[in-house]
Amino acid sequence: MALRQDPGPPPLAQGDGRGGHVDIEAPPPAAGRLDRSRGHAPADGSKLDEGQFNKGRADEGRIGEGRVDERHNGKGGGAGWDALAQGSSLGERFSYGDSLRRRRGGERKPFHMKLFKTPKEVAGAITAMGSKKGEYSLVRTFGLAVLAGVYLSFGGLLSSVVAGGIPGVNRDNPGLGRLLFGAVFPFGLAMILLYGGELFTSNTMVMAATCMGRKINWRQVATNWVLSWLGNFAGSLLAAYFLSRLPGIFDDDPYHEFVRSLAEKKVNMGWGEVFLRGVGCNYLVNLAVFSATTAEDVAGKYISLWFPITAFVAIGYEHSIANMFFIPNGMMYGADVNVGQLLWRNMIPVTLGNLLSGATFMGAVTWAAYIW
Repeated sequence: MALRQDPGPPPLAQGDGRGGHVDIEAPPPAAGRLDRSRGHAPADGSKLDEGQFNKGRADEGRIGEGRVDERHNGKGGGAGWDALAQGSSLGERFSYGDSLRRRRGGERKPFHMKLFKTPKEVAGAITAMGSKKGEYSLVRTFGLAVLAGVYLSFGGLLSSVVAGGIPGVNRDNPGLGRLLFGAVFPFGLAMILLYGGELFTSNTMVMAATCMGRKINWRQVATNWVLSWLGNFAGSLLAAYFLSRLPGIFDDDPYHEFVRSLAEKKVNMGWGEVFLRGVGCNYLVNLAVFSATTAEDVAGKYISLWFPITAFVAIGYEHSIANMFFIPNGMMYGADVNVGQLLWRNMIPVTLGNLLSGATFMGAVTWAAYIW
């Protein structure tokens, strides 16, 4: 097969920046250099082996189909595409070395989606979140806390329906029953994270870390904690009455017996035992919030929070806001629990345990590790 000598590429049309074009005389191919975009023989008359020829033809086919790497024309358009329109050779005009230098220099970077944040980036996102929360008005903080209480109660409702409907499993295989009870509870926290809300237990970490980073003061922290706790309680009570008791969700057994026994069990443990269960609970809850903040997409957020939340429920730890629904809901269905027992035997020790672990083990540690 005879190969012809390449006389050299025609002049190259390049954008002049004003919509017109300027003809630039392209240099002839150097001696011994292959015009690979057309598969021509070197200018010095040396022989071209079949492999080099096929590679040149393959390159020409890619150019003819319009699949030209944008690195050949720097910022896109201009010389590279004008040369393509004229059918001229790009091989001699743009060397691989030049395109590599442009790419390494940061002139054009490949597009990519970041799937998660680093722990330091998460700490920054948490303090930014805390700064925003510190600027909320009293009404807004309380209103969002009410909504958070309602959302978490939906998770409590679903868990009670699932676990309450399998008394045989709870009796014969209590581990499986607790796992199923915990597996659906994260639904409530997912709604809070995705829709927005002021949840006391997660605010213990967020506000403490932000205050230690000197973005807000302790007065703002205390205001947020008090209003979010009260708002969560109000939302939980509203959900228990209007979304559970009035519709009669648990009127029939085995559900009726399940919600009553659950409430009675929660107020019949020792004060220290309940306190430590509160510590373990909010440790896992804030690990779930931290993990969900790491993710950049909705699916990633839900998967990240699912494991820690399922773990704390299945283990049997005590969450103050969840108990604001579980215990009053059982009381509305006839559980042998009074308001004094609700507050002293559960709410107070669990809240203190949640506060300790959230503010110290997660808030202070996050600040010391990634912010300080």
